[in-house]
Formats: sequence, structure tokens, C-alpha cells
Amino acid sequence: MTVEELEVRDRNGRTALHTTAITGNTAAARILVDRHPPMLYMTSEEGWFHIHDAAKGAHGDIIEFLLSRTANPSPIADYKCTILLSLVIDADFYNMALRLVGKYPHMAGKKSGAYTSALERLSLKKMAFPSGDDFWDGALIPAMGVVRMEDHLLTWEDLVADQGLHGGDP
Repeated sequence: MTVEELEVRDRNGRTALHTTAITGNTAAARILVDRHPPMLYMTSEEGWFHIHDAAKGAHGDIIEFLLSRTANPSPIADYKCTILLSLVIDADFYNMALRLVGKYPHMAGKKSGAYTSALERLSLKKMAFPSGDDFWDGALIPAMGVVRMEDHLLTWEDLVADQGLHGGDP
């Protein structure tokens, strides 16, 4: 294939490398990148790199491959980096997320548009913590002595009794 053929885009601006990332076809991605390395830096019309598409599909092998082939510093680290890190966390690739944050520390607390920061995203993942609960339920809430309403439905009488008060309407 010629370079021009490799750079052909579909109606969404995606290249063949985007398609291989979406489907998780690492072998095809290797062939495409070997033939035309600049493809690594081509974004879709939505501004997604191939690695974002691989992360959305939770294709760990192709994410690792694409990360290994990008230059350092990678434009991925500056462009939609928070989204990439959030997608990696959503896919439960915590070791990969840790390596990304180690390489690009600014990614951890940065927010991007409607996406939460990586730290916020991680706190919402139940399986990211040994207890199996999410961060708030498994660590902070018990430590603060907070009672979740869904666990204990309290009546006005319960609240009054707990405060040592007697009678009265709310």
C-alpha cells in the first residue's frame, strides 16, 4: 500500500489504524505502523488518537503497542491525556494507568471537559480497592463515621431520640 492509501480516512476521519485499534487487531496495527509511523499521530475528526479507540474497547495489547511506538514526549500526553487515562482506568488497566501517571504526572489530577480527573475516576471504581467497594464506601465513609441513607432509613422519631430531644414536629 502507498502512503496515500494508508492515510485514507472514513467519513469520521478515522484511518485504518483507528479501525485496528477499535477491533483490537495488534498484528495489523504493527504492519500499518511499520509501513507508515506518522499514522500514530493522526487523529479522527473527533480528535481521538488511535490509542483512545483502543482504550475505549479495552484492548490492552494494542494500547501497550501504541504506547511503545509513540515518541517521547508523546503528543498523547498533551492532547486529551486525561481522557486517555480515564479510559484506561475504566478498562481496569490499573498498572497501565500507574505507568502513564509515572511518565506523565500532570495527567492524574487534570480534568478534560466533561470527564472527571483520573483520581476521581479511580475513586468510583469498586474493584480498584481490595475491599471490593468503591473508595467512598470502602474507606472514607466508614472512617468519617457517616451512615449511608440506603443502609438506614431514619424516622423523625429516631433523630429526636438520638439527640435526646422529646416530641415536637419536624
